[in-house]
Amino acid sequence: MAHMLRGSFLSQALVLLLLILLLRYVVASWRVGLTPYEYLQIANRKNSEDGTTAVVMLTQGDEIFVAHAGDSRAVLVHRSGKVSVLTSDHKPNRPDERRRIQELGGSVVFWGVWRVEGILAVSRAIGDRMLKPFVVAEPEVKKFTRTESDHYVVIASDGVWDTISNDDAAQLALKHDDPQVAAQHIMEEAYARGSLDNISVMVVDLRAEKNECSTKDA
Repeated sequence: MAHMLRGSFLSQALVLLLLILLLRYVVASWRVGLTPYEYLQIANRKNSEDGTTAVVMLTQGDEIFVAHAGDSRAVLVHRSGKVSVLTSDHKPNRPDERRRIQELGGSVVFWGVWRVEGILAVSRAIGDRMLKPFVVAEPEVKKFTRTESDHYVVIASDGVWDTISNDDAAQLALKHDDPQVAAQHIMEEAYARGSLDNISVMVVDLRAEKNECSTKDA
């Protein structure tokens, strides 16, 4: 989830902030944009160029709320093995993201992959002050309705999705009744397939009789 230098600082510090914003969305029933002002004040004092992506999920009764910024992803796994992707990666070549960046006077350049200003491979992130205003921290917030067919939600950083497809992640998770074991298996498989990026995995058990989640970081 984190990129550039000392990304773990942001990964830890901003989880609570995103959760607060998501709760505000639920309570007030209107979209809340994440502004980077407070973080940038700290970053300026520390001369920090850190950046991180994030996914936050909240379940409330029969509803699931998901907020994300960047290319960390949340995937809903049904008991049948069917997959529903709950987030859409914020990549610079996504048509709406490219248009937003270009309207602000920025550029999207292909350098191995599509990059903002030829530098960053995500179009939304928390931090990355040197690429403001093109890289924004405003999350996309979506609401879904839970069903009896829901089994797991796999939430992971791009270190997983670079090497494991959504369908593969679902099949790996469904091999295990314990979400902790499922998260461990996905993390190990990403390593085995040659992932070179940081790996964070969370598996949330949505079965009616369960209310568990497990996180693995590498």
